[in-house]
Amino acid sequence: MSKPEARSPLIAAFRDATWFDATRARAYCIILAAVSAAVTIGYLALSKNGLDPMGKPIGTDFASFWTASQLALEGRPAEAWSMARHGAAQAAKFGKDAGYAAFFYPPPYLLVCLPLALMPYLAALVVWLAVTGAAWLRMLRGWITAAGAPGLGLLPLLAFPAVMINAGHGQN
Repeated sequence: MSKPEARSPLIAAFRDATWFDATRARAYCIILAAVSAAVTIGYLALSKNGLDPMGKPIGTDFASFWTASQLALEGRPAEAWSMARHGAAQAAKFGKDAGYAAFFYPPPYLLVCLPLALMPYLAALVVWLAVTGAAWLRMLRGWITAAGAPGLGLLPLLAFPAVMINAGHGQN
């Protein structure tokens, strides 16, 4: 048997994927979602005082939004676009070794972030992720319905690792 012929059953198994049915797809998604949840719980358990195990703010990118909203609430909104002043405000809250997340958003975005300044950082992060997560889920439901392919529902999308990575950075 030549090499191409020897490989053809393996290639056919992956090409045809007859072994990959809805039950197996659902099981893999559940496993992936469970692993993502376990990693998230571990990440949060190892975090202290709003800093992750690497010394960065939990929701690293969100630190930029929240700091910018703090500056605006203090009557210094223009400082959100000054890397030196915005960075100093972040360092004052999270420590000088926590790194810097710049605020590269247009002025109207500061209006979206402004209410977050009324809450402590972690509470604001939870509200931010809940509100933007709810909007994301609503969009996904509409997308799945419009596609006419309910299949596994939201499970594959919720189990997708990028979702937890995105939430871990505090992105919408």
